[in-house]
Amino acid sequence: MTVVARGVDPKLLERAEGLSVLEAALAEATPGLGGRLVLVRGKAGIGKTALVRRFCGSQRPPVRILWGTCEVLFTPPAAGTAR
Repeated sequence: MTVVARGVDPKLLERAEGLSVLEAALAEATPGLGGRLVLVRGKAGIGKTALVRRFCGSQRPPVRILWGTCEVLFTPPAAGTAR
């Protein structure tokens, strides 16, 4: 049996630091003068998408967030050999 505290998303345990980094980058961005680029990296399945979704979902307009991803089917393997 899994017990989760009220108000805690079980998919985002131990993500406070990542959310803080994203919040700090957004706070440093100056509207009209420039933004910030933040790369979220890590192994598959560790919650990168959940982290970014939570961050984007917690922002209110007029914040503009651009989110890019790699298409799995068109991305060569990182350790792949050139042919």
